[in-house]
Amino acid sequence: MGAATSTTGATDAARARRRPPLWTIELLDVLDRRGPVALWAAGVLAAVALLVATLAPAVVPPTALVGLLVGVMALSVGVAVAAALDALDVRVRGPRHVRSAGGDLVALLPVGVRDGDADELAAAILEARPSGATMHLGLAPVGAEVDVTVAWVRSLAAALGRAGTNVLVADLTAGPSRGPGILEAVRDRVPLADAVTYVDGAPVAAIGPGADVAAALGAVVSLPTLLPEDVGVLLVALPQVSTRSVVNAARVLDQVLLVAEANLTSRVELMASLDALRVAGCAPQVVLVDGATYGRIRPGGDPPAPRPRPTSALPSLDLDAAPVSRPTPGAAAPAVVPAAAVAPAPAPAAAPTPPPIPVPPKQAGEPSAPLRTVEVLDAAAQARAEAVLRASRLDTV
Repeated sequence: MGAATSTTGATDAARARRRPPLWTIELLDVLDRRGPVALWAAGVLAAVALLVATLAPAVVPPTALVGLLVGVMALSVGVAVAAALDALDVRVRGPRHVRSAGGDLVALLPVGVRDGDADELAAAILEARPSGATMHLGLAPVGAEVDVTVAWVRSLAAALGRAGTNVLVADLTAGPSRGPGILEAVRDRVPLADAVTYVDGAPVAAIGPGADVAAALGAVVSLPTLLPEDVGVLLVALPQVSTRSVVNAARVLDQVLLVAEANLTSRVELMASLDALRVAGCAPQVVLVDGATYGRIRPGGDPPAPRPRPTSALPSLDLDAAPVSRPTPGAAAPAVVPAAAVAPAPAPAAAPTPPPIPVPPKQAGEPSAPLRTVEVLDAAAQARAEAVLRASRLDTV
């Protein structure tokens, strides 16, 4: 077992050493797309330098060193022109455009869905899932085309099922479903077992929107409350994030992944989708379907290892609790000093009303206390009145 583990680790290390850096892959992609323009710019600059060297050798001496410097300068200008044109491109061409749009890239997937392509993405999702809780994950396309997103949702559900996790897929991108769906399960209290269809040989179930897709977008907010305890992941295929109903549906999910397609997705639409979800309080991340970059990073066809952010919240730090002092081992116990006798104080003439207990200010990040009911307030007022009455009787005696 140890030998197999060491062999696997050595193989992964060798692959990591053979893999080129991402910036070189993206530079090659830029030159591949803008190569003719870069060569044209470099050729024009080299021709101008050659002309000047021929007509004015005193300005540009026709030597080997000068020719080498002119060639390097021409190539640099060509690369700069190609990079400038790539930066002005309106389409997403690779991971660089996802980063420039402000997106957090968590997965790089190939074009065309095959068995096993989403296995490592599923493993990362299970790693980020809170222990013993159901993870609510949504995938939404960047643009009106939803076929690729739905295909990857199904592939991801199959990968999670192969990992032994019970998955419920809620598809809100299709038209009205024939039988009961999300709308009927939430509004009409139809049993969830009667509204889902099961995948043969896998712990995966699917549910459609129901009779009305628009109403189902509003009803999906309550769907997590109807899930059985054995459901590990709820996968929701969302439409394009362009309406308020879709944004509201995304707010109840633990995580939303935007699916962008290289050479097809508009950078403006990507930025608009990211901004819409962030304004609503979500922290969206991006999954990029890019066959060219995927093939250069994974020449053997192995999928990348993305790492979505964990959805479990960090425990709150109790700032009001004082630190507990622990005695040092071997230290002598402090000497007990007898207290001096205190003369009895005369009884007060009248017992003042006890001052209200000061409430410490609310710390940043501390959850608000729940609202108290009317019965609790009446009981507290009655207790205070009885305490004042008992104090007045003692003073009279």
